[in-house]
Amino acid sequence: KNTGDVTFRKCIFSTSGGDLGAGLNNDGGPGAAAIKFEDCLLNGNNKSYGIACEAGSFFRFTRCIIMNTKGWGINFNATGEGEVINCAIRGFESATTNGVRFAKDGGANILRNTVITNCVTGLNNMTTGTASNDYNNLYNNGTNYEGFSAGPNSISSDPLFVAAGAGDFRLSAGSPCIDAGDPSDTVPAFGGSIIDIGPVEFGSTAPPPALGDDIWVDGAN
Repeated sequence: KNTGDVTFRKCIFSTSGGDLGAGLNNDGGPGAAAIKFEDCLLNGNNKSYGIACEAGSFFRFTRCIIMNTKGWGINFNATGEGEVINCAIRGFESATTNGVRFAKDGGANILRNTVITNCVTGLNNMTTGTASNDYNNLYNNGTNYEGFSAGPNSISSDPLFVAAGAGDFRLSAGSPCIDAGDPSDTVPAFGGSIIDIGPVEFGSTAPPPALGDDIWVDGAN
């Protein structure tokens, strides 16, 4: 069991789904590594979850895109915890796609500066789950919030992505997500006065991660 935190950057996980029905699964147990993803793309899965976090484990997603998944884009079960910050989760099948589920009561879960759209349910607590939930944009889901309420600074408006269906989650001019994130978060050098909601800050010319990008791993183990 790896007990050092690990970070993956600029990676693509595509058309995935293993024996447990998840494109990514962390069930390392309490004390296992915190698995962190930055500027990554998960495109598609063929079973229950795009991402599953369970057995006392921890996932953190920052500026990541989860698209074209069935089941739940990210499922944090009753023993898993995690953070989803400046991400975009976009479903593609109205009958089978959901956004994020936090099921742990009292868990250190965070959803912030994130867009969830085109899902059956955007955010769900499986009856008992808790999470810090604010500065998000849940839009065009069958049900935006189930067991949660929108944070006081959250919105529900078309994010005006350039071409989300093609994986381009940059914001178009006039997007309500521009300068609508948590003002306490650090703004990229090319950004406005406040960080945006979503994975790509308005004004960025960087393309989405491409197959063949290097994988960088941080940590002693």
